[in-house]
Amino acid sequence: ASGMGLPVLAQSPVGLNLRARPGKLAKAEGFEPPIWLLETANPGPIRVPKGDLAVALANELPAPIVLNWLGIDGAPAAEPLTGQWPIPPGGRATFTLPLRQAGTTLISAQLLDDSSGHPAAGWALIVEDTPAMAVDRDEVLLIEDWRLKPDGNAVVPGQNADGTIAAWTVNGQTALNITAKVNERMRLRFINGCARAPVGLKIENHDVRVMAIDGLPAEPFLARDGQLVLAPGSRIDAFIDATRAPGTVSKIIMHDGTGPRTIAQISMTNDAPVRTAPLPPAPAFPSNGLPERLNLQGALRSDLSLDPNAQWIA
Repeated sequence: ASGMGLPVLAQSPVGLNLRARPGKLAKAEGFEPPIWLLETANPGPIRVPKGDLAVALANELPAPIVLNWLGIDGAPAAEPLTGQWPIPPGGRATFTLPLRQAGTTLISAQLLDDSSGHPAAGWALIVEDTPAMAVDRDEVLLIEDWRLKPDGNAVVPGQNADGTIAAWTVNGQTALNITAKVNERMRLRFINGCARAPVGLKIENHDVRVMAIDGLPAEPFLARDGQLVLAPGSRIDAFIDATRAPGTVSKIIMHDGTGPRTIAQISMTNDAPVRTAPLPPAPAFPSNGLPERLNLQGALRSDLSLDPNAQWIA
């Protein structure tokens, strides 16, 4: 078109409508506590291509809301409290996010008015790879924690959690079962949506090959003993080849520092194998525009005092 002197039309932004509303958590520890939810037109993680994303957010909550987009760089219009001010109850905001890098990101609504009384659930946002990765399945596991009072209400992160019990959900459920066929390659996107706790994960009976960390490509490596550690808000993309015998059940065990608990499992089906042999180890993801090596010769070093009276902390 440019060679013929014809105008080149810009690609229209993909639209995303988000609705924040009151809801309930899936039954956990015998309770269904009221929480605040983010909703879209379709259930499950949001999957969009690279390019501009036109976001419309409607606030149906009784308190202001502001979102934190973890993993989307170069989008000052979406920075909480600087680019985006809290949206009042009944309000609506529209803005455009430039999605220049593929990867796993998290929409967090934890930056809320502390007087609200209810914690908020996050949402996974997947910026698709171009071209798509060679996997048979692409699953998201969004892990979130909740602190429940004896009356069944959940405590907002940052408030006193004394006397509460911890409940955990994966994709909004108290347990998750992932079925797999023999020699099927799965991409599991683990997201720590907890506002207050790092988590350790162990995937039994399978080699876990880490491919990306916090949405950015990593040099692929096998996780030792199938174990992963995620800080709050962190994301890890891992490839798992389902090579276990049909009928095998492999637990995904989480440890939060107090003890282990099973939050999900991989169940091998009796269906016909996807292929006669496992796929060879996957190569590294494309660089996503990052340099192969960072030149640190001209890097600036800054020493930050940990003195609680230091001005930068205030």
